Amino acid sequence: MYCKICGAASTQGSNYCGHDGASLIEIIPKLHVKKNHATFCPSCGKKTSDQHNYCGSCGASSLAYDATTESVRDTTNISDSKTFEQSFVRPRFQVSYLKQALIPALIAFAIMLVLNIFAYQYTNSVFNSLFSDKLSTGGFPLEYALHSLEDEFDSDIPEPDAFFGFSDMVMNSHLITPTYNLSADIQDSNENNTFEGSLHFSFTFVIYLLIPMLALFIGGMFAGRKRVNVSMVERLYSALCTGAIYGIILAFFSLFSGFGYDVNVAKDASRFKLDIDASYSFIKSLFIGLTVGTTVTFIGMLFSINYRQFTKHLTRTIPFGEVIHQAFSTLVRGLLVISVIMILALMSSKDKISAVMDFLPLDELSDKVGLFIITVGAQAGSILWNLAHLAPLHLDNLGSSDDLLTFSILGGLKGNGLEEFFGGMVDIPLYLYLVFLLPIALFAWSGYQMKKSNQASLKHIAIYSLIYAILIGFVSYLTQMNIKVDGTNQETPLQAFIGFSIFGTFIRAFIFSYIFAYVGGYIAKRKGY
Repeated sequence: MYCKICGAASTQGSNYCGHDGASLIEIIPKLHVKKNHATFCPSCGKKTSDQHNYCGSCGASSLAYDATTESVRDTTNISDSKTFEQSFVRPRFQVSYLKQALIPALIAFAIMLVLNIFAYQYTNSVFNSLFSDKLSTGGFPLEYALHSLEDEFDSDIPEPDAFFGFSDMVMNSHLITPTYNLSADIQDSNENNTFEGSLHFSFTFVIYLLIPMLALFIGGMFAGRKRVNVSMVERLYSALCTGAIYGIILAFFSLFSGFGYDVNVAKDASRFKLDIDASYSFIKSLFIGLTVGTTVTFIGMLFSINYRQFTKHLTRTIPFGEVIHQAFSTLVRGLLVISVIMILALMSSKDKISAVMDFLPLDELSDKVGLFIITVGAQAGSILWNLAHLAPLHLDNLGSSDDLLTFSILGGLKGNGLEEFFGGMVDIPLYLYLVFLLPIALFAWSGYQMKKSNQASLKHIAIYSLIYAILIGFVSYLTQMNIKVDGTNQETPLQAFIGFSIFGTFIRAFIFSYIFAYVGGYIAKRKGY
């Protein structure tokens, strides 16, 4: 049972809210007057007249009052959403929420670090197999180049640390990638060459995000059990404070993350100086920690109410609760279904994948085909879910600045020249053309459910579409791959992009979801809801 004013949970059978004292039941008494038609007074026995309401001898009343009440209203089922939205009272923010959020934020960050330790063991072996051990320049190992410099300058040159460390794993699990900066100064008796450049490679696997999400979810459940009889808005305040503290810790953690390598040797008139460093954005770390921390912590707090439901609790406790619930549910259901389909499809080709991986110089990866398939399957599922909204996948500047290539479910492969090269390599299966039917079905189902909850007006559907479009825009951001190389000898930086336009996906998702959610609401209306 939830309070109709503040939304706080109350014990079953309570008559008043323990948070703000509001009545949880509404009893409307009615008095029905019944005329006593007896010939004699029931009090003194004297004869009376039907025209008199009181006995002329003793003054006793000849009227009878029958007290009845209307049926008690169930405060957990609010059918009039408009009245509920108008009567909703938002509690004020209090500084005490920050104090209460400190422990859950620390717990979540600690669990995230522990989970990343296990993930790092797997990722580090693959990364080193791909880069550190196999890294070469002109066909010669990096170690050979360092030894050549040592012989030339007669100096000991330290070997670089691991290119991918534990702190990099932590940042990558939050979808934060570094910017590599390089500065080189080479001098000899004849000339002086200097170079400065930067490389930003923006890409990470979507499945890595499950690490901080699981940690924050556990932290949210811990916070939810500590604050039981509070309103939904107060839970949101607590989640916001937890996300803010988590984001601040992550931002400061980013200052100590990255990679650094410095070489400075000289001999006679020759000199070689090299400086390489990798750094992470403080602001981006703060923003992602805040947004992801707040959202996932709040969902964990909702789950702690009865350990059975997530956003469903919002339906009867806050305005537009059913709308928010359906928007989140649509995204989660769609991503989960389509990712499972892609993983199963890859599992069916496990032998072929193993053969390819054995051919590649990735010894560590070939022993862990299952983990590789789950990782790639989740990534492919996220890409396919964007394609299901008829959003085109862009492949820009892959060969040169004029190479533009797009792929969409209905439009196929289009581009200026590259489509002939890639066209024969892309074999589109039949199920890919039917994948856009899945979001249509989910949108219609959401509209149907919103109509049953009396939250299917044009305004409600617009809010539903807006929330969903924001969420799908975030998913399109997760699947982007950006490469940017800038140097002193380049007039314009080299850039390559693979992914979806966030704004374009947002617009398509909004229109797409609005139309078919309206259709679902219309179907429910025709059925009598």
